[in-house]
Order: sequence, then structure tokens, then C-alpha cells
Amino acid sequence: ASASASPPSWASDLASTLPPRFERAPSTYWDLDAPGQLHGEDSIMAALHASGDFFRVPRLLMDAPNRELLLILRTGAKTAGHPRWTHGGFTSLLMDEMAGQAYAEFVQPTRGIGMTANLTVNFASPLPTDSDLLVVAGV
Repeated sequence: ASASASPPSWASDLASTLPPRFERAPSTYWDLDAPGQLHGEDSIMAALHASGDFFRVPRLLMDAPNRELLLILRTGAKTAGHPRWTHGGFTSLLMDEMAGQAYAEFVQPTRGIGMTANLTVNFASPLPTDSDLLVVAGV
């Protein structure tokens, strides 16, 4: 599959059911005018997104009643650590970023700025490149 392929039906269904985290910027991970927004065009996710080589078709959605944020994306070939397998560091980056996004949305307004102090990941199996992913983070 190609990183430019259209999103799978499950992704389209989710995107039609849940609102984007940032209404004015539904295809990005930031809205510089959003209250308490720390991420911007200078973030690692923005750099990867702008390159167009790492992943495509991102959607950052919000499930406010469940205090969850959901990221839909398709990895690209340049996420590989070994041929055809996504690098574990990239997978960890996605988990760390989503945990931070959930914190910023649901906790930061009352507790203030936070950041990752420790991240331990035990991988269950390798992730092929050019995969459609759903990354969910909740608080």
C-alpha cells in the first residue's frame, strides 16, 4: 500500500463521528490560537507531517465524554527501522505525543504544563510500514 492511499473506511467513520481536536486545523496536531496549546509548527510532529515522507492522512479527533484523543494516520516507508518495519522509536514518539496531547486537552487547564518524565514501551509485535494506525490516549 502507498502512504498516499485514501483512509480506510473505519478511519472515515471515526472522523465523521468525532470532532477534530482543533476545529480550525483538522489535519494538524496544533492550533496556535487554541488556549494552552504548546505544540506548533516547530514541533517534531509538524516537521514529520510537513515532509510528507513519514505519514499521511492524519486526523486528531476528540472524544471529550471519555476524555480521549484519537490519532488516525498512515505511516510511510521512511518510518522504517528495518526494511518494511516501522522503527520502534517512531512508534514510541506517537505514544508520547498522544499522551501529551491528552494531557494538554484534559489536564493542563487545571494543573498546568506537564511533560514526559519516563516512557517505557514493551512491544508486542513489529509494525509494518505503510500501515493505517489508530493511536488512542486518555486520561
